[in-house]
Amino acid sequence: MVNKIHSITIIDAIDLSTKLEPYLIKYNQIKYQQLLITESNYERILNEYLSEDDILLDLAYNIETRCLLKWCHDRKVCFVNTSVELWEPFGEKYKNDPRLLTLYHRQMQLIEMQNDIKWNKKGPTAILDHGCNPGLVSHFVKRG
Repeated sequence: MVNKIHSITIIDAIDLSTKLEPYLIKYNQIKYQQLLITESNYERILNEYLSEDDILLDLAYNIETRCLLKWCHDRKVCFVNTSVELWEPFGEKYKNDPRLLTLYHRQMQLIEMQNDIKWNKKGPTAILDHGCNPGLVSHFVKRG
């Protein structure tokens, strides 16, 4: 049985209100917030908009995937991610070792995180590094 979607909240750092206005008017269950999600505020923002059994669809860049995955896992929120990302990958943190920027390194960090004895093996579904187009767009086209 498929549950009906009661609400969708779109959060983006860019002002998309003009582009989204027709959809926001037509579908009252869609809400939009212009917010920049950062390492220092992501938990507060996610706590405000998500709760158990919700789905976080992460289409963003420069937001650490591991942080979102752990937050969702700990709160029983399903997580779909299109790309494994880091906080500000071109900042000071990674400039001395370019290996830390590779997708291989990011994937190994995810595996280490899930193999940690503190990681509860039972939890909500998470789909990581799924891609967007092709990827999620393919699902939407098939559904449409």
